Amino acid sequence: MDKDRRYKQNLQGLLQFAMDQTKAEDAPNCNNAHTEMDQERKMFLEEAIKSMTVDVMEELQKALSILERSKDFTEQDEIDALNSIRDNIDSLDFSNNFIKIGGSKLLLDKIKSTNYKIQSSAIYAIAELGQNNTYGQKHFLELNVFDTLISLVKHESEEVASSALHCISSLVRQYEPGCAVFLEKNGLEAVVECLCSDHPKVFTKACFLISNLTSEHKGIGDEFVKLKAISLLAKCLDIVTGFDIKIESILLALNTLTKTDKGKEHCRKTQIYQQLISIIENNAEKPECEEMLQYSRNLLNCFDIDH
Repeated sequence: MDKDRRYKQNLQGLLQFAMDQTKAEDAPNCNNAHTEMDQERKMFLEEAIKSMTVDVMEELQKALSILERSKDFTEQDEIDALNSIRDNIDSLDFSNNFIKIGGSKLLLDKIKSTNYKIQSSAIYAIAELGQNNTYGQKHFLELNVFDTLISLVKHESEEVASSALHCISSLVRQYEPGCAVFLEKNGLEAVVECLCSDHPKVFTKACFLISNLTSEHKGIGDEFVKLKAISLLAKCLDIVTGFDIKIESILLALNTLTKTDKGKEHCRKTQIYQQLISIIENNAEKPECEEMLQYSRNLLNCFDIDH
């Protein structure tokens, strides 16, 4: 169902492009036969576009209706409705209109669901409403969503916990008020705790969030250092041959945390020097590992050893 909707939307754009090209190619002095043929082609394209047009707000209203009357529908219907919402809020106008018609309140209700798929789908929808959208970020900040999200990063479900980290990232990135509240609510501590998670997706998203927060907000890197983030990351650094998303995320996080003198000092206290050398030696001829290699080389500069 979701794939069909995306297909229709993409095909609609393709057909519109074809119509535009048809108009551009129509010569003003073409003969009657060609003129008639062009007119038929235009009519066909117009009808095709009309039949495939998706009324986004109507789709959103349908999805909200299912969520409002969830007792009349199955849990899968709710998941499909949440996925439909995510499909249709890919522009700021639709995203903000969805918030204005009360959709955000229903999403917050669904975060409390006992069905993990419903929970994570609702969280991802909130993340998309806040992604690069100050209006959405401000709205969810006013709804005190961080209390819920911070508690959910410790959830037993890997999907729920990782979606909560993703949502936090969307709501704080390039938005100082959101970041300030996140800090007040001990959000950094919660992120660092995720470095001890047994869930690979949770660990990796925590690494990326550490890197993003440190890069965008001055002073946060040293706060992570105080919370022993560098030592926790160092303990998880393994020697690998070939690309490994977990190792790359660790190296990225360590790179951002060692931009300050305090970060470099803590890095020197770890036992990762030889591991970095091995990672470089094992992957020197592998183009897919270029970022891992660069991060490793950068980190070697923290050590007072010739290399």
